Amino acid sequence: MAKDLARLRGSAPGGVVCPLCLAEYTQQNLEDHTLTEEHCVPQSVGGRITILTCKKCNNTDGSVVESHVKSFLSMLDWFEGLSEGRADLHLPEGHVGANLLWTAGTPDEPRTIKVVKKASRQAGVEELQRLISSKGKFNLTINFGVNAQKCRRGLVRAAYLCLVARDGYEYVFSGSAEGVRKLINGARETLPIGILEVAPLLVFSEHFVAIPLATVGFPQVLLVVLRLTLEKERYFGVLLPAEGTSSLEAIAGLAESLAGKLLEGAGADGKIIYRMVLGSDPLDIPSCRV
Repeated sequence: MAKDLARLRGSAPGGVVCPLCLAEYTQQNLEDHTLTEEHCVPQSVGGRITILTCKKCNNTDGSVVESHVKSFLSMLDWFEGLSEGRADLHLPEGHVGANLLWTAGTPDEPRTIKVVKKASRQAGVEELQRLISSKGKFNLTINFGVNAQKCRRGLVRAAYLCLVARDGYEYVFSGSAEGVRKLINGARETLPIGILEVAPLLVFSEHFVAIPLATVGFPQVLLVVLRLTLEKERYFGVLLPAEGTSSLEAIAGLAESLAGKLLEGAGADGKIIYRMVLGSDPLDIPSCRV
């Protein structure tokens, strides 16, 4: 990164700039850990590509939004019966805390409730056992702790850092990146950037792919497709302004018009490297609490 910055500035290599806050750092800051190595896509959801960011942007700001991306994937895994979710059962005899596995509900794939004794009242546990044996009804709440707005920021942050890893400071100092940084750093209240669920028909080998959308009528928009993994690989597309577009509002609302489109791209040798169908916004939900 130091050589890339020196190339742009026409000076000798010696420092780097945090691509998120634009604060300048030197080699010494690597040694005192105020400049840190960060995964572009959070490591907790399968990220492998790294880049240098400052400690505050990485450990403080990054961890806040990263947790919501991971919680969102946990929620999707739970709905598909791939992982357990923490449930609270509200019974007249007392509260019961449990881990719930939501499967097909068949003899081969039964739905299971594992009581967490430390988080439960014994009277409530006994009442739950009675209700289950008598096929009674009870209410439960599962809170995945997902804030949709912070999850959006986390996905945009990952897409932005992936572009920095690919294009270097040329992208960081471009006009199109300035508005994205304001959004990532919380300087903007609204999030006028589309998030799309992506169904790959041909799985690409990289952890992300950046696709110019000129072929489908949007010449100044990039679709950055991220590959995220907990129990299952999932793909999400983030719409970002390409060079020459500084306004986020200019690309707001495109997600809906892109839903259902097939995207296909080939390398220099003509071999298809990606083929995917774009879906709807997976975060366009009234609540992440069920």
